[in-house]
Amino acid sequence: MQPITLSDVSDVLDQHLLPKLERVLHAAQFKAQRAVKELAVSEDETAVVASREDTLADLASAYAEMEAMQSTLADSAIYVRYLRKKVLELELQNSRQAAQSASQPSKGGDGAGVLCLNNIRKQITAAVQEAYSCDEDEKRKKLRQLQLRWHPDKNPVLTEFATEDARHM
Repeated sequence: MQPITLSDVSDVLDQHLLPKLERVLHAAQFKAQRAVKELAVSEDETAVVASREDTLADLASAYAEMEAMQSTLADSAIYVRYLRKKVLELELQNSRQAAQSASQPSKGGDGAGVLCLNNIRKQITAAVQEAYSCDEDEKRKKLRQLQLRWHPDKNPVLTEFATEDARHM
């Protein structure tokens, strides 16, 4: 047997071990690259997860704002209904007071007030008498105008008075 020389060892290393080491190195480099890519993907996934969490937080905040706005709108609707009811009550009260003051005789003594019922009744009677003194067509027109003018629906303040006078016409 021949002694092993340094060149023999070098040849064996070059022929057998070096290619194996190169393959192992290449495989290690490949694994390292894949690990780097996986790490990058993992970081991207972490960023995506963080972005998703931020988006969910924004969505929850938007829902909370919507609920607050709906609550405010509901409160506003209730308040508007209250105000409408109050306006109707005040209008009714005002019309009742106007009717009551119109039905009371004036304190002037001669009854010459604008809303004095006796004065209004006299004017209506005079207009009806004037209409009856005209020919048929004009009489119908004038009576129709008086009926429309003193219709109870046209005079909400003096409803009873207008109803009574409409019957007399």
